[in-house]
Amino acid sequence: MLDVIQDPTSTITRLSSAIFVGNGQKVCLQFYYKRQGEGITDMAVFHYMYEDDNGNKIWHLGSELTTDSWLLAQIPFQVNVNYKMVFEVQKGFEAGAILIDDFRLYSGQCK
Repeated sequence: MLDVIQDPTSTITRLSSAIFVGNGQKVCLQFYYKRQGEGITDMAVFHYMYEDDNGNKIWHLGSELTTDSWLLAQIPFQVNVNYKMVFEVQKGFEAGAILIDDFRLYSGQCK
């Protein structure tokens, strides 16, 4: 699901996954990301418990997001209940985009 929220100073875009089963085991979320332009001010990844509106931020990039190269993100976490992943990007009104690709969610330690 894709949600877009606009206010006078920025646009927030959220990309949500399907529901995953949390069984208390260690999990690794892996993906590649690339910034284009200067307009991206913030990127974060959350996991939301099923049917809960309060997400837990498990990864964040702000002003240090300064590259036009593809970078690998690996995020270890552990969840005991069903959950969904949410990618959130905040963009100002300058030109810019963030690309995310090759999502992988697997059981065990990040490699």
